Amino acid sequence: VKKTLKQNRLNHYTFKYRLNIKSTSDTAGIVRIFLKPFGIDGNRMMFEMDHFHVKLKPGPNIIERDEALAPHLSKSGLSVADLQDQLMSGQLSKEQFDWAGCGWPVSLNVPRGKAGGMRWQLVVMVSSILMKEKGRVIEQWESAKNNSWPYCGVRTGSLPDKRPLGFPFDRNFLNFSTLIDRPNWALVYVNIRHLGSNSK
Repeated sequence: VKKTLKQNRLNHYTFKYRLNIKSTSDTAGIVRIFLKPFGIDGNRMMFEMDHFHVKLKPGPNIIERDEALAPHLSKSGLSVADLQDQLMSGQLSKEQFDWAGCGWPVSLNVPRGKAGGMRWQLVVMVSSILMKEKGRVIEQWESAKNNSWPYCGVRTGSLPDKRPLGFPFDRNFLNFSTLIDRPNWALVYVNIRHLGSNSK
């Protein structure tokens, strides 16, 4: 008797961010990207989608970045079963196994949305480099780029971002509109539509 099992899994079309950041000088900064449901204020509903180091030149700076590069996402393409097989066969040490695959799955990076569409707000801000970060900031971000350090920490050295995780939404706020009326912030409305299990 032949039986077929089917398991539905949430996924989404891959995408890239394309940012146009205008700078008045040669400077470095940290780009922070968040997603929040439209019409709901408060920091408890802010989803951090990405944050990364950027070097800016005077004038417009066009930056494209693949969503999979976000530091909280898993950088491993292997399933748990594959990792277990490599551990049992000696291809991975126990320490390598403990770190391999750590991070949030890329397939779950975007909220499910609704069949008829669900409105969200994409919030982008650029923060300055702290004085204690200057000097080694590029080296620290480069050394951590292959690790999901916001979820898993770092094996050696220190975290590349010295501000709290989720900054600036690590603290609560009452009125979201007062936060984004600044030159280093931008807000874009997006619509997330759930296509159902039969979509390709």
